[in-house]
Amino acid sequence: MQSQESDRFVAPALSVDVRRHVSTMRFSPWPMNRWNIPKWLEDLVIERDRVCVYCRVDFAQRTSDRRAKPSWEHIVNDAKIITLQNIARCCVGCNASKGAKNISVWFQSEYCTTRGIGPNSVAQVVRDFVSAKEPTGMSPNNPLDRLRP
Repeated sequence: MQSQESDRFVAPALSVDVRRHVSTMRFSPWPMNRWNIPKWLEDLVIERDRVCVYCRVDFAQRTSDRRAKPSWEHIVNDAKIITLQNIARCCVGCNASKGAKNISVWFQSEYCTTRGIGPNSVAQVVRDFVSAKEPTGMSPNNPLDRLRP
């Protein structure tokens, strides 16, 4: 392979298109999962959310039902808000139902009403968000809560 420009690096032994991966990478001092959640935050959330934050299905129970498996949830549907207050684990069923809906609108859906999911039945992290005065659910006092990927 020949390079047309002297500042362009060409590696003929490379079998992957590095440009495709580099363009989507975010550089961070912490390793991140594919949702750009830093490993340290992922570990904290997994420890905190052992059940779905909405319907309370237990993630420790083995099941073949995909909808009962854990998934990553942004309480505020903004992938840029990577905080302990906004990242949670919920079951695939709740995550699929909530989608991009505002949480107060979602609580009024048939999915929630038939399952008894509401502001008083959800996990503390969600109750804290619902009752928070800040629309993003972030703490103004903790600089780690404002980390962005």
